[in-house]
Order: sequence, then structure tokens, then C-alpha cells
Amino acid sequence: MNDRYDKEYWNFDPVLKAIFYNTVEGFAIKYGVTYRKDFENRRSYSIRPELRYGFANKRLTGSLTGSYYYNPLKRASVGASFGNGVFDLNNLGSMTQLGNTINSLFYEKNFAKFYEKSFININTTRELASGLQGSVAVDYNRNKSLTNNSKFKFIDAKDREFTSNNPFNPTEDTPLFPTYNSFSATASLTYTFGQKYITRPDGKFYTESKFPKITVLYKKGFNGVLNSDVDYDFVKLEVSQDRIGFGLWGYTSFLAGVGKFLNNKNMYYPDFKHFAGNISTIFPPNLRKFQYLDFYQFSTNQQYFEAHLEHNFAGFFMNKIPLLRKAKLEEFIGGGYLSSPEKRNYKEFYFGIQRLVLRASYGFAYDGGTKLTQGFRISYGF
Repeated sequence: MNDRYDKEYWNFDPVLKAIFYNTVEGFAIKYGVTYRKDFENRRSYSIRPELRYGFANKRLTGSLTGSYYYNPLKRASVGASFGNGVFDLNNLGSMTQLGNTINSLFYEKNFAKFYEKSFININTTRELASGLQGSVAVDYNRNKSLTNNSKFKFIDAKDREFTSNNPFNPTEDTPLFPTYNSFSATASLTYTFGQKYITRPDGKFYTESKFPKITVLYKKGFNGVLNSDVDYDFVKLEVSQDRIGFGLWGYTSFLAGVGKFLNNKNMYYPDFKHFAGNISTIFPPNLRKFQYLDFYQFSTNQQYFEAHLEHNFAGFFMNKIPLLRKAKLEEFIGGGYLSSPEKRNYKEFYFGIQRLVLRASYGFAYDGGTKLTQGFRISYGF
């Protein structure tokens, strides 16, 4: 529902996508509405209320999020959110709601694990110099472990049972961590080398850079502030670039990151550094995602190094086969690497073909020199 004259826009979540199932909440619904108001010179603000209700745990949660984009020339905005909700234990996400619903109801596999968080967040971001973006966020959370409340499924798999909501103790629903408070602050700088742009009265419009971008992040968990129970310091450095062109040979994308907890005196699992894993055959693509790594087992509170590389040949080989040329298929190869105290020298390699947003691949995963698994993966971008 839009009012172009007054520059007001309403976006209502699709009803079917709002309904899902997991073993913590049972059948549940999460629904939100986003309102946006535009002003002159591309300034705008948005507000989003959201409600979530689980029919098995009979728990209603909700949140309110708002942001104000006040200086398009500096890409500057401020935002805040507060409320409570049910969140994935991996802050990078594990399975989509639809994927976890299908696996739970039809295959009795409840891969995703959850916790409850009551939160207040205040954040701001602004361009500090050409190509240099700075961001600061302050968070206050109260985190609580959750347990399973539903065993419902459409198909009862005789050879398996639902696992608990504790990924480290699958047979018993023991709390993964005690209820605790957390007050933290995060500051980051992102610099894109050789960034070019066009300036107009209504904003600054960047062109795609031919050089990498680098991100430096520092996060501090404060002990004793507002009864906060955490005490840690985390630093991270990442370098990445999308679509490095190689002419007729296609393009390459990569991401490499290193991080370390300088201090981990007092922290709990939600505060760990998590990795984008995957153990599902079908999943949405993401360069950061490991395609064969467990979602939760290898999160760390120490140090890590990860790297991802993928090259798309853009049909260089397929276009030479007359019967396949019209299909416009693109070949790609890729791989990932992770090393941390929890998982040293993990490697995976894959190859496949894609057509627009649909991809099919086959890959192998290794722990050091030992092969862990291999198999097909299908990913989609819609």
C-alpha cells in the first residue's frame, strides 16, 4: 500500500511466509509491517513493529525497530530497536524458517536451535571520508536458554528422534547457558579501495569498485554496567571483493577474515564468534557460508581464520557445446577454509553449474587430511 503523493509506503509481510514450525515454539507465526516516509533529497525514516507467537510454548514476543536516513551525501543514518524475540543461537543464521519447518515436520530433523533475547539497540553509521564508512552500535540484552515444547511431525521417522535444543547435548534439554545480562558496544570501519562515485543534490551514488574492501571491527562486553554479566574484547579484520573480472574467463569473488578474543574472561555461547555453516541439501547461497560445516559445534571464544573463494566461468565451457549454449548455464568452482581451536584445518571444495538464481553443485569436506563428507547441494537466490 503506497501513497506516492505524500511519499508514504507500507509493506506488509506475506502471510504464508509468516507461518512456520520448530520444536521450541511448535507452530508459530511472526508478522511485521514496515512503514517508510520519504522526504526531499532522499532523506527518509522507517518504522517496523513485529509480533511473534508460538502455540506450543504459548509465548508472545514483539519488537519495534526504527531508523532515520538523514544525510544521503554522507550515507548517514541513526537507528534503534527494542523488544524481545526468539533468535537462532548462531547470529549468522542456520536454516531458513521454511527449510527448518520442512525438515522438522517431514524428516524429524530439527536442525535449528533457538534462545530468547530481550534487547535494546542503538546504532549509527556515517561516511567519514570518501570510501570510508564508520559504524557504532550499543546493545543491552537479557538472554535466556529455551527448551523443546513440541514433538509434532507429519511423518514419524523410525530411525531417529528430535534432538534437544542444546546442540552440545542432543539427548537432554539441559540449558546451554544461564539467564544473563549483556551490555556491549561495537565499532567498525569499512574502507573500499579506489572507490568512485557520482554526486548529485539528492545523494552520493557509488559505482562498483575494481578493488577490495577491508573491514576492521572491535567489540567490547562490559562487566557490571547495568548489571551486565559479560567481560570480553573481540577484534576482527576482513578483506573481500565481489566479481573480480577476468574477461572471457568469468569472475572471482573472495572473502578472508581473521579474529581474536583479546579477553574472554566471562562470556556465554551467544557472545561467541559464529560461522555461517550448512548441513542441508537445499539452502540460499552466500559466499560466507560453509556448505558442509555444522551450524553450532565450532563457534569459538578464542581466535580463528576463515577464507572463501569462488570463481564463476560465466559459461566459458558450456557455451562451446552447441546443445547447451541456449541453456545459458554457468560453471563455477569454489572452496572454504577454517582454522580455530575448535576446528583446525577444515577445508571444503565444490563445483557446479547455475542458471540465473538456481545452482547445483557437488563437493567434499576435509578435516585436515581426513575426508568428512561429500554430497550434492542445491541453492537458490529467490
